[in-house]
Amino acid sequence: MTLTERYAEKFDVTKKEANAAIKSVAAAIIDALAEDGKAQMLDLGTFKVSTRAARIGRNPRTGEAVKIPEKKTVKFAAAKSVKETL
Repeated sequence: MTLTERYAEKFDVTKKEANAAIKSVAAAIIDALAEDGKAQMLDLGTFKVSTRAARIGRNPRTGEAVKIPEKKTVKFAAAKSVKETL
């Protein structure tokens, strides 16, 4: 079952309305990450922007060294209540 389907069932709304609500939350998280580098949702966890350093990797087919550039990524740390539930 998708997150949209679960939301629609739990709150007795259409899948279209559920999808709009989920997209709204996702957009708010993305905006917060872009602006502050961090987005916290109580009882769920914290999203943080992290930077992976540039490094040298290997092409698995040829074994040739490949330069991998620095990259921004998002890390998620689950809240205590989520960890206890799992």
